[in-house]
Order: sequence, then structure tokens, then C-alpha cells
Amino acid sequence: MLNLTINDDWQQFIEGKLRAGHYASAEEVVGEGLRALKEQDEFLALHRDEIREKLEAGMESLRRGDFVDGEEAMEQLEQELLADVRQGR
Repeated sequence: MLNLTINDDWQQFIEGKLRAGHYASAEEVVGEGLRALKEQDEFLALHRDEIREKLEAGMESLRRGDFVDGEEAMEQLEQELLADVRQGR
């Protein structure tokens, strides 16, 4: 059996989950966190090469100057959303 000491921030987080009724015990909260971490690790292990390729492609686009800055990207998204709304989508 493993006994752990956690900092005050995590203790408050766990207690908040318990007060909200989402979990019956601190062990359940920690167990859910560990399950999520395991899923994340498994996802990354399965998709690491794909993620790396997409990052490399993105960096290459940046080096070529083939990108849109954040404000311009948001403006394009807003225009696309407005067009969809106008067309009833």
C-alpha cells in the first residue's frame, strides 16, 4: 500500500470534488486522475509519430512564412461562422 502526502491545493481540489458529490472518496478522485493520466500516456504512445509529423509540418509552414496571425485567423473564423448562420447551417 502506498501512502501519499499532497499539497494544500490538491487537497482543496479533492475536497471540492467530494463536496460536489462527484466522488464518494478521495481514493476515487485520485484514481480518476490516474486513469486520465494513463489514457493520456497511451494516446501519446499511439499517436506520437503523427503528432511529431504535424508539428514538423507546422514549423516548416512558419519557416516559409505560410501562416495567418491570430487576429486574422479569428476574423476568418468569425466570417465563416456568420456565413454558416446566414445560410441556416
